[in-house]
Amino acid sequence: MLISLDIAFNNIGWTLWENKRPVMAGVIRTEKTENKQTRVCDDNSYRCSVAARSLQKIIHGECVRAIIGESPAGSKSAAAAKSAGLAIALVATTACHLDLPIEFCTPDMVKKAVCGRKDASKDAIMDRIIELYGGEKAVKTIAITKGKRAGKESERVDYQFLGGVWPGGTFEHIADSCGAYLALQDGNLVRMFG
Repeated sequence: MLISLDIAFNNIGWTLWENKRPVMAGVIRTEKTENKQTRVCDDNSYRCSVAARSLQKIIHGECVRAIIGESPAGSKSAAAAKSAGLAIALVATTACHLDLPIEFCTPDMVKKAVCGRKDASKDAIMDRIIELYGGEKAVKTIAITKGKRAGKESERVDYQFLGGVWPGGTFEHIADSCGAYLALQDGNLVRMFG
């Protein structure tokens, strides 16, 4: 069994693979504390431990033997760079602690592997993953009942995949984790464990 990840600090998308097919997927979430008295470094440490424990639980529960993932590349701000570094470090440290091999790819590699071009949109990636591995995209019209837009309508897109239903903003992390698998499918870890 192999786990592929979309590595980020707030949301780590994951997909488990067996015999070259996805068998289970989800998202590990961490949220910034709302307690104004908590120092940023303490909150970051806590969030890293929550994500690492969640990842370890999946790995142990499903007998995962290797990790692959899309690592964040290039940041537009110091805060984003720090978050990306924390996310990569927590995944790499978890792999090291569990003595598992790990391999990374870039977002451009994922886009190219899934859609054939480096400028593919998130929607194109999600749609292509559903096309490749099954599932369904459902667009719903929702009436807005509160705020300045009350009385108007909005669209909500949900994705059904591997027995779960996720809103588009959540499914994009799962789709990227599947894209990491496709980007690294010719690598040693996928050939050995995926």
